[in-house]
Amino acid sequence: NPIAFTQYTRHHSMKIIEEFMIVANEAVSRKYQDLPFLYRVHPEPAEDDAVKLVESIAKYGYHLPAGKKLKPKDIQKILDEVKWDKREKLLSRMILRSLTKAKYSPDAEGHFGLALDYYSHFTSPIRRYPDLQIHRIIKEKINRKFDDNRKKHYDLILDRVAKKSSESEVKAEKLEY
Repeated sequence: NPIAFTQYTRHHSMKIIEEFMIVANEAVSRKYQDLPFLYRVHPEPAEDDAVKLVESIAKYGYHLPAGKKLKPKDIQKILDEVKWDKREKLLSRMILRSLTKAKYSPDAEGHFGLALDYYSHFTSPIRRYPDLQIHRIIKEKINRKFDDNRKKHYDLILDRVAKKSSESEVKAEKLEY
Protein backbone atom coordinates (compact mmCIF):
# COMPACT_ATOMS: atom_id res chain seq x y z
CA ASN A 1 0.00 0.00 0.00
CA PRO A 2 1.32 3.44 -0.87
CA ILE A 3 2.34 5.45 2.20
CA ALA A 4 3.17 8.79 0.52
CA PHE A 5 3.31 10.71 -2.73
CA THR A 6 6.29 12.98 -3.19
CA GLN A 7 7.45 15.17 -6.04
CA TYR A 8 10.40 13.86 -7.99
CA THR A 9 13.10 16.53 -8.16
CA ARG A 10 15.12 16.71 -11.36
CA HIS A 11 18.57 18.08 -10.82
CA HIS A 12 20.84 19.69 -13.41
CA SER A 13 23.21 16.72 -13.10
CA MET A 14 20.44 14.36 -14.25
CA LYS A 15 19.92 16.40 -17.42
CA ILE A 16 23.66 16.28 -18.12
CA ILE A 17 23.65 12.49 -17.73
CA GLU A 18 20.70 12.23 -20.15
CA GLU A 19 22.64 14.28 -22.71
CA PHE A 20 25.68 12.01 -22.34
CA MET A 21 23.46 8.96 -22.83
CA ILE A 22 22.05 10.36 -26.08
CA VAL A 23 25.54 11.11 -27.35
CA ALA A 24 26.70 7.59 -26.40
CA ASN A 25 23.69 6.02 -28.14
CA GLU A 26 24.38 8.01 -31.30
CA ALA A 27 28.14 7.29 -31.26
CA VAL A 28 27.61 3.53 -30.90
CA SER A 29 25.03 3.53 -33.71
CA ARG A 30 27.39 5.34 -36.06
CA LYS A 31 30.43 3.22 -35.17
CA TYR A 32 28.67 -0.10 -35.76
CA GLN A 33 26.42 0.86 -38.66
CA ASP A 34 28.11 -1.75 -40.87
CA LEU A 35 26.87 -4.57 -38.60
CA PRO A 36 23.36 -5.96 -38.21
CA PHE A 37 22.02 -3.70 -35.47
CA LEU A 38 18.90 -2.47 -33.70
CA TYR A 39 18.07 1.19 -34.06
CA ARG A 40 15.57 3.39 -32.33
CA VAL A 41 13.77 5.05 -35.22
CA HIS A 42 11.31 7.90 -35.10
CA PRO A 43 9.43 8.75 -38.31
CA GLU A 44 8.45 12.25 -39.34
CA PRO A 45 5.08 13.34 -37.87
CA ALA A 46 1.91 13.27 -39.93
CA GLU A 47 0.69 16.73 -41.00
CA ASP A 48 -2.42 16.58 -38.77
CA ASP A 49 -0.30 15.68 -35.74
CA ALA A 50 2.07 18.57 -36.44
CA VAL A 51 -0.84 21.04 -36.59
CA LYS A 52 -2.23 19.73 -33.28
CA LEU A 53 1.20 20.02 -31.67
CA VAL A 54 1.61 23.66 -32.79
CA GLU A 55 -1.81 24.48 -31.30
CA SER A 56 -1.23 22.56 -28.05
CA ILE A 57 2.19 23.97 -27.28
CA ALA A 58 0.96 27.54 -27.92
CA LYS A 59 -1.43 27.15 -24.97
CA TYR A 60 1.64 26.92 -22.71
CA GLY A 61 3.34 29.97 -24.24
CA TYR A 62 5.69 28.12 -26.59
CA HIS A 63 5.68 28.48 -30.34
CA LEU A 64 6.51 26.25 -33.24
CA PRO A 65 6.39 27.45 -36.84
CA ALA A 66 2.79 27.19 -38.02
CA GLY A 67 1.84 26.47 -41.61
CA LYS A 68 5.10 24.82 -42.60
CA LYS A 69 6.45 21.32 -42.36
CA LEU A 70 8.04 20.69 -38.97
CA LYS A 71 11.71 19.86 -39.03
CA PRO A 72 13.66 17.92 -36.41
CA LYS A 73 15.47 21.11 -35.40
CA ASP A 74 12.06 22.70 -34.59
CA ILE A 75 11.26 19.86 -32.19
CA GLN A 76 14.77 19.91 -30.73
CA LYS A 77 14.58 23.68 -30.22
CA ILE A 78 11.24 23.49 -28.39
CA LEU A 79 12.47 20.56 -26.26
CA ASP A 80 15.53 22.63 -25.33
CA GLU A 81 13.30 25.58 -24.45
CA VAL A 82 11.07 23.58 -22.11
CA LYS A 83 14.04 21.94 -20.31
CA TRP A 84 14.12 24.73 -17.74
CA ASP A 85 10.35 25.04 -17.34
CA LYS A 86 8.94 23.60 -14.11
CA ARG A 87 6.41 21.79 -16.33
CA GLU A 88 9.21 20.25 -18.41
CA LYS A 89 8.18 16.64 -17.85
CA LEU A 90 4.59 17.35 -18.89
CA LEU A 91 5.57 19.49 -21.88
CA SER A 92 8.29 17.21 -23.24
CA ARG A 93 6.02 14.19 -22.86
CA MET A 94 3.20 16.08 -24.64
CA ILE A 95 5.55 17.06 -27.47
CA LEU A 96 6.96 13.58 -27.94
CA ARG A 97 3.57 11.87 -27.66
CA SER A 98 2.12 14.11 -30.36
CA LEU A 99 4.71 12.81 -32.79
CA THR A 100 4.70 9.48 -34.58
CA LYS A 101 5.58 6.68 -32.16
CA ALA A 102 9.25 5.71 -32.08
CA LYS A 103 10.00 2.04 -32.59
CA TYR A 104 12.87 -0.39 -32.96
CA SER A 105 14.15 -1.37 -36.38
CA PRO A 106 17.12 -3.19 -37.89
CA ASP A 107 17.33 -0.29 -40.37
CA ALA A 108 18.78 3.13 -39.51
CA GLU A 109 15.85 5.28 -40.59
CA GLY A 110 16.77 8.21 -38.35
CA HIS A 111 15.24 9.68 -35.22
CA PHE A 112 13.08 12.70 -36.04
CA GLY A 113 12.57 13.91 -32.46
CA LEU A 114 16.28 13.94 -31.67
CA ALA A 115 17.27 15.12 -35.18
CA LEU A 116 19.74 12.24 -35.51
CA ASP A 117 20.46 10.01 -38.50
CA TYR A 118 21.73 7.16 -36.32
CA TYR A 119 20.35 6.35 -32.90
CA SER A 120 20.15 3.16 -30.90
CA HIS A 121 19.36 2.25 -27.36
CA PHE A 122 22.68 1.11 -25.99
CA THR A 123 22.90 2.58 -22.52
CA SER A 124 20.44 0.44 -20.51
CA PRO A 125 21.18 -3.25 -21.17
CA ILE A 126 19.83 -4.23 -17.78
CA ARG A 127 16.50 -2.53 -18.55
CA ARG A 128 15.86 -2.92 -22.28
CA TYR A 129 16.24 -6.00 -24.41
CA PRO A 130 17.32 -4.08 -27.55
CA ASP A 131 20.24 -2.61 -25.56
CA LEU A 132 21.25 -6.10 -24.45
CA GLN A 133 21.06 -7.36 -28.04
CA ILE A 134 23.34 -4.52 -29.20
CA HIS A 135 25.80 -5.30 -26.40
CA ARG A 136 25.92 -8.91 -27.56
CA ILE A 137 26.66 -7.89 -31.16
CA ILE A 138 29.38 -5.43 -30.12
CA LYS A 139 30.93 -7.94 -27.71
CA GLU A 140 31.13 -10.52 -30.51
CA LYS A 141 32.73 -7.95 -32.80
CA ILE A 142 35.27 -6.83 -30.18
CA ASN A 143 36.13 -10.45 -29.28
CA ARG A 144 36.50 -11.31 -32.98
CA LYS A 145 33.68 -13.85 -32.83
CA PHE A 146 31.48 -11.98 -35.30
CA ASP A 147 31.72 -13.91 -38.55
CA ASP A 148 29.47 -14.62 -41.54
CA ASN A 149 27.44 -17.16 -39.54
CA ARG A 150 26.79 -14.64 -36.77
CA LYS A 151 25.89 -12.00 -39.36
CA LYS A 152 23.36 -14.41 -40.91
CA HIS A 153 22.00 -15.18 -37.45
CA TYR A 154 21.41 -11.52 -36.64
CA ASP A 155 20.06 -10.79 -40.11
CA LEU A 156 17.46 -13.52 -39.46
CA ILE A 157 16.39 -12.48 -35.97
CA LEU A 158 16.72 -8.70 -35.68
CA ASP A 159 13.53 -7.86 -37.54
CA ARG A 160 11.53 -10.07 -35.14
CA VAL A 161 13.46 -8.73 -32.13
CA ALA A 162 12.68 -5.15 -33.21
CA LYS A 163 9.00 -5.89 -33.73
CA LYS A 164 8.61 -7.79 -30.45
CA SER A 165 10.52 -5.11 -28.50
CA SER A 166 8.34 -2.36 -29.98
CA GLU A 167 5.16 -4.30 -29.17
CA SER A 168 6.34 -5.00 -25.61
CA GLU A 169 7.14 -1.33 -25.12
CA VAL A 170 3.64 -0.27 -26.20
CA LYS A 171 2.13 -2.87 -23.88
CA ALA A 172 4.29 -1.68 -20.96
CA GLU A 173 3.32 1.95 -21.60
CA LYS A 174 -0.36 1.04 -21.59
CA LEU A 175 0.04 -0.83 -18.31
CA GLU A 176 2.00 2.05 -16.81
CA TYR A 177 -0.64 4.54 -17.92
